[in-house]
Amino acid sequence: MKDLWPKQAPIQGMAGLWGGIQGSLTAGSSGGGATGPGVYPETNILHLEAQNWSTGSNTWTQSNNSNSNYTTTATNPGTMSKSGSGDTAMINWPNTGTQYFNTANITLPVGIQVICAWKEGDPFIIEQSDGSGTANSHPGFYFYGDDSFIYGCYRQNWSTSPTSQRRHIAGGGGSDWFPDSNNIAVGAFYMSANGDATDGNKSTTTAVYVNNSTVPYNLDGPFNSDSEVTENMYIGSRNGVSIFFHGGSLAEIWIAKSENITLSQFQTNVAAMVTKQGI
Repeated sequence: MKDLWPKQAPIQGMAGLWGGIQGSLTAGSSGGGATGPGVYPETNILHLEAQNWSTGSNTWTQSNNSNSNYTTTATNPGTMSKSGSGDTAMINWPNTGTQYFNTANITLPVGIQVICAWKEGDPFIIEQSDGSGTANSHPGFYFYGDDSFIYGCYRQNWSTSPTSQRRHIAGGGGSDWFPDSNNIAVGAFYMSANGDATDGNKSTTTAVYVNNSTVPYNLDGPFNSDSEVTENMYIGSRNGVSIFFHGGSLAEIWIAKSENITLSQFQTNVAAMVTKQGI
């Protein structure tokens, strides 16, 4: 992956290096890339960095390139702490309690890229759901740092087969897909915007990474393309009522549509966050 990043003159320092990395990220339904060095594509759906959150704050400000229509708020942030600064800052969750972030009325399709950097205490989860139930039976999705279910998605008008709840999942490969609790790592998931992501086709329509390495997984498909849904999204909790991210640390979340984005481009996006976190 080292050849992905342009060499920088020494006088540019780290700011110049990260500018080159950011400029390589691609995302979004328009298929466009960055508009200039150091600028993420404006087609990102959500981008949150720990450096943009202040201890005790009720609001987590998005990066400038992200969709300004979404505001992320903290629920019970009182004992969350922050360590580090700049690109490698982290938000640290307490070992107990019901603390999480919430982005209201976020619109997401089935086909998305989710790339996050975190240290795992209890498993980390992002879930989009309607507040009355989980994405097992209500419109939305979840992205889960656990050995059982990496990604799950529910759509009302999907066929009931093979799951009676119209929920389709990408399951873990028999061991925790994000196993390192002591070191920051990047976990990422890609779901194609179109096409059948059953086991026979998953090599071209889905992908799971830890850092720059692929992770084995199983599919309960077929994850057919479907319309977008608009629901609240919980960061660090399942629907605000369970699977709280106790004892873990979160550095960054990056979510974008996968439409017109290849697996190769997705891998470049993952590598950018891996490099940024110094992994």
